[in-house]
Amino acid sequence: MDYGWKRVAAAVGFLLVAGAVAVSMPGEAQAASKSEPLRVFVDGAKSQLQARSIDGKAYIPADTASALGAKVSAGENGSYIIEFGKQSVRVAAEDTVTFDDLLHFPAASIAESLGARWISDRLTGSLFLFQRLSSSSVPIEIPAGTVGSLPASPSSGDPVRVADALPTFTGISVEDKAVTFTTTGNVQPKIFQLRNPDRIVIDLPGTTLERSADGRADGSLPVSADHAYVSGIRYSLFEIEPSTVRIVLDVKQAAAFRLEMSADGSGASVRFDEKQFRIMIDAGHGGHDPGAISKTGKYEKDFTLAVAKKTAALMEKEKLLLPVLAREGDVYSSPADRAAAANNSAVDLYVSIHANTAPSSSVRGTETYYWRDDSAALAEIIHSNVLKAVGSSDRKVKKNNFLVVKDTTMPAVLLELAFLTNPDDEAKLFNEQIQDKIAEAIVISIKQYYRIP
Repeated sequence: MDYGWKRVAAAVGFLLVAGAVAVSMPGEAQAASKSEPLRVFVDGAKSQLQARSIDGKAYIPADTASALGAKVSAGENGSYIIEFGKQSVRVAAEDTVTFDDLLHFPAASIAESLGARWISDRLTGSLFLFQRLSSSSVPIEIPAGTVGSLPASPSSGDPVRVADALPTFTGISVEDKAVTFTTTGNVQPKIFQLRNPDRIVIDLPGTTLERSADGRADGSLPVSADHAYVSGIRYSLFEIEPSTVRIVLDVKQAAAFRLEMSADGSGASVRFDEKQFRIMIDAGHGGHDPGAISKTGKYEKDFTLAVAKKTAALMEKEKLLLPVLAREGDVYSSPADRAAAANNSAVDLYVSIHANTAPSSSVRGTETYYWRDDSAALAEIIHSNVLKAVGSSDRKVKKNNFLVVKDTTMPAVLLELAFLTNPDDEAKLFNEQIQDKIAEAIVISIKQYYRIP
């Protein structure tokens, strides 16, 4: 079901960057009455180049046209001729503007003479200059943060391609279990949750939107009162530099959600999911395989099973999480069998719990392992939380092709929570309160990963 659609038109114009060297030219230019400086970005990086909005239109001084490779000269009847290769444009004197004793030409005229397109974002008061590419695909580089002459322009016979402007936020659609937003180009959304009240926030860095007729850079979208998850939607230009659009979804209830990018990258969907996420908790070792053994005779297999059961007990209290224990007693199964069991039972996440060992008793700390790239985010989240719970030194997140994280088909991590061969770490691992904290940290991490309130 579609509950509505909101569109914001893209801001597209033809504008040029400008320098600041005075040029003396003949003709009768009109004086500027209202002028504002425009910031200039070169291939996304802010530069010191100058441009102005004069009486609501974009102008550049003549010397910048020359720096861009155009030749500016006097024409008949006080007009000006702007030439680039075999192309030329005549500009009437009354179409020019004088500002600070500098003669400025309409940006569109310069663009026409150069055979190139330049993008204006009047919402942020910025000009975005995108490099021109010749037929040999060698870019014309314009150093950001500098003012000066540009490299020689391509010959007039070369085709000119212009990179895309900043993507523009264009609309939102609401369905029963999804909210979809669209843009005019590729975006890299950042999504997070805020509480009190509950809301989902999606930031679109490097994206813009056009102001409404009354000058506002924000808006809202009504949502049907019977929508199961969302009560309202707002959007705004949250930051100007870098230009960032923020979308806020006011949500009614706790629900798992995921961000799903569109096939071409021009937008994404926030999809809500009522299903329980199945989490396999693998207590490392077991049976005839004790794992690491401490100097006091304690076994890794006993520690891992205790923490796995505590984690499962906490997880059972969560509406959206369903724990699946790889083993519930002192039994052994090979790493290959454990990975196969996870794959065959179609669990959503795999967490393998271990304690570490080292030849030296001085080695201590917590480390987290993953293998596939789809597990990196889970590894970072869970490592941060269990590190605090254990209270040992940080041995970082690492990539290693342990079988249980390599052969599983879902996001998977292996936790080496501390070293049984270190007396301080051993004491922590067999402390009931710290085991409780570790179990809580694992559950919190999974909720954070799935963005469950």
